[in-house]
Amino acid sequence: MITEEAGAIRKDVAKSIGVLKGESLAFAYPYGEYSPKSIRILNELGIDMAFTTEERDASQDDHLYELPRHSIFHDTTMTRFQSIFRPHH
Repeated sequence: MITEEAGAIRKDVAKSIGVLKGESLAFAYPYGEYSPKSIRILNELGIDMAFTTEERDASQDDHLYELPRHSIFHDTTMTRFQSIFRPHH
């Protein structure tokens, strides 16, 4: 999404929203790549939040279009999965 023209980004995201029947509230950046232009377009298209590939817990200070996430893969153990949701105070 960094090198794409604004029109191409808008068209791709709008197509996805159409496939989801307009129920898309969140977006995950392909390969974690995004730019201020990407954020602006998602906002204009009504996307409420977007996730990067930064691996950490989200905080109230995070920008809604630059949220971190935890990756879950086919080989993620139950112990690891549970640790993601355990409070980390």
